[in-house]
This record gives sequence, structure tokens and C-alpha cells, in this order.
Amino acid sequence: MKNQQKFIKQLFVALYNVLSNPELVSLFSKFNYNEKRLREGMSDLDTLKSLTQLRDKAAEEARAATARLNQAKTTLLALFNIHLETARLAYKREAEQVDHLKICGRRKKRYD
Repeated sequence: MKNQQKFIKQLFVALYNVLSNPELVSLFSKFNYNEKRLREGMSDLDTLKSLTQLRDKAAEEARAATARLNQAKTTLLALFNIHLETARLAYKREAEQVDHLKICGRRKKRYD
């Protein structure tokens, strides 16, 4: 990401320097880069900058949403474990209920 931002900044400086110097514009026109084409490149660079900012913002929002999801999952798991221990204590002597609720022994764990 930082390399891309650095590259965009270098492109901007290069295009700005060429466009601000008429001698460079005439030199670049020999290679089929006239002023119109250089200005198109500058506008495309502005579009690239805005799209990069949108992508970075979306990535940051996704990271924040993932952090909220993980926090909610941790909170829910802690609450579930409290309820599980309470149920185990409440039905300690009732084997049929323990078997029906499947609260005896270790829980199956997903590996994801």
C-alpha cells in the first residue's frame, strides 16, 4: 500500500513537472506525449488516487467490522460457557437431562 502511494506521488510529481515546463512538453511531444495526453494522464492519476482512497477506506471498515465480530463472538462464547456450567450444576444428578442437553463431557470443537 505504501509503495503504491509512493508510486502515485512520484507519477504526480513527474507529470506536474513536465506540464509546468514548456520545454519538457515539446520534448515529450516527440514521443507522442503531447500536452493533451499528459493532461489526460493527470486526470487519470486523480481518478486512481480517489479509487485508492476508497479502497483503503473499505479495507479499514472491513477490519473494524471483523474486530467487532470477533469481540461479539468472544463475549457470546463467555456467556455460553457460564450458562453451560450453570446447566451442568443444575442437572448434575439428572442423567437423562444431561444426556438430552448433551452438556456432559467435552464439546466438539470446530477448527476454522
